[in-house]
Amino acid sequence: MIVFLTQHKELMESLVDCLEKEKHALIKEDAQSLLEIVEEKKHYINTLDNLELKRKEMFPDLNINKLEEAGLLNDELKVLADELRSLVEKISQLQETNQFLTQQSLEYSQQMISILRGNNKQNTPSYGANGKIENNSGKGNSVLDQSI
Repeated sequence: MIVFLTQHKELMESLVDCLEKEKHALIKEDAQSLLEIVEEKKHYINTLDNLELKRKEMFPDLNINKLEEAGLLNDELKVLADELRSLVEKISQLQETNQFLTQQSLEYSQQMISILRGNNKQNTPSYGANGKIENNSGKGNSVLDQSI
């Protein structure tokens, strides 16, 4: 059991590093790095899934919580259990952060496309050719349709 948990911990630490790289790539808007990181992330997740399947085959009715409830955790298992819980929390936080950054980037891109196409749904006041403020209710709102 200790061998499985140690391997699990090492893989989760690698996943945390991968998620940190993903966060920095999202901040830098580095699409090429993101593609590579997504593949790396898939690899870690698949490897973790396979390791968990093997653990369930060898120890079908045994997990940390059951050992803990039965008072059968030795000091080494307690340390591993705490480290795994900490890693799970860190992974969850990084996933949430990366999801937020991805959503923010998507919304920004959609807004820029909307502005360029002139699909801005708001009645945005702007200055007309005569120098007076006009309400452009949807027509000619494209940045590409404007004259300077």
